[in-house]
Amino acid sequence: MGKVKDEAYELHMNPRTVVQWKKCFRDVCAEHSRRNTPIIGGFGCEVEIGETLVTRRKYNRGRWVSRHQWLFGGIERGSGRAFLTLVRRRDAPTLLRLITKYYT
Repeated sequence: MGKVKDEAYELHMNPRTVVQWKKCFRDVCAEHSRRNTPIIGGFGCEVEIGETLVTRRKYNRGRWVSRHQWLFGGIERGSGRAFLTLVRRRDAPTLLRLITKYYT
């Protein structure tokens, strides 16, 4: 059985209903994350920032698929507060703007 089928069986629901509820929960979590992004850093705090490319390989082989997305994020050591945002352009002005937006 697949994961959705297992969940549907446990919840006594139709698998399509389970998929719809999961989409709803993802949307709620994404909206909450957009509205409540923490400001990290401050005096005496260590902050790690980085970027990563999210993509997949075509047919799980060596070639890259043309669709990909860059993410930029940071985490505050100790408290664990973090931010993560999609980045369309990875040039210096864009990344500096994001650093000043999320880091105090």
